[in-house]
Amino acid sequence: MQVKCKFCSNKNDKEQMECVKKGKVNNYYCPKCLIDIKTRDEIINKFYEYTNSLVVISQVYLAINKLKEKKLTYDDILYIMDYVINNKCVLNYPAGLAFYADRAIKQKRELDKIKEQKEKVLKSIFEKPTIIETNNTPKKVDSAFDITNFL
Repeated sequence: MQVKCKFCSNKNDKEQMECVKKGKVNNYYCPKCLIDIKTRDEIINKFYEYTNSLVVISQVYLAINKLKEKKLTYDDILYIMDYVINNKCVLNYPAGLAFYADRAIKQKRELDKIKEQKEKVLKSIFEKPTIIETNNTPKKVDSAFDITNFL
């Protein structure tokens, strides 16, 4: 049986979708969409906890959708919100997230590059060492400097 995801409107088999019950209604979501919804809710909760704002939730959704139009994922937007909180930036309105987006994403990309470099170094350290074989044979020691002559 085909059901439609309530978030992205994709049709899929009922077995592949996850059911979320709200009251008497069963809502079906793709597993990826369910993760996105939880991340979006976490962004909204952090915004309200940090700002103690009385802004209508539709404005928060609008700000998130504007950031999504810039090809950012929900994880990126969550990182922006964490950046604002950790750096104690001034954020009075949800549209202010766009102001900090460039700095936060630039910082995230730099941290990702550093992590990749560390992983490469660690991988090279823990790999088995390669033995380079050469055809050099040890040279004969001159008899004048041989230790056995002194004994």
